[in-house]
Amino acid sequence: MKSELAAKERKLVDYDEDLVNTDLKEVSFDYDIIKMEAVDASGLGKKEDNIKVLTNLKLKKTNCRVIGLRSMRTRMPPNGRFRI
Repeated sequence: MKSELAAKERKLVDYDEDLVNTDLKEVSFDYDIIKMEAVDASGLGKKEDNIKVLTNLKLKKTNCRVIGLRSMRTRMPPNGRFRI
């Protein structure tokens, strides 16, 4: 019984760790987006290139979230609930 509980708690910790890693990646993209928006707002670089870079960063951020959610969903128990 204790080993079962320990295994489930470890799995829960793994899920939390994955969420933290996904959030960290998203924050990194947010930081890059803010920097690029500042560059664009200050008139530096070509407007068209700035838009392309911003769009690319936003897509990467979205993909990061989608991949994180898919990863969580595929490892989720069938009923969607964790029992400890």
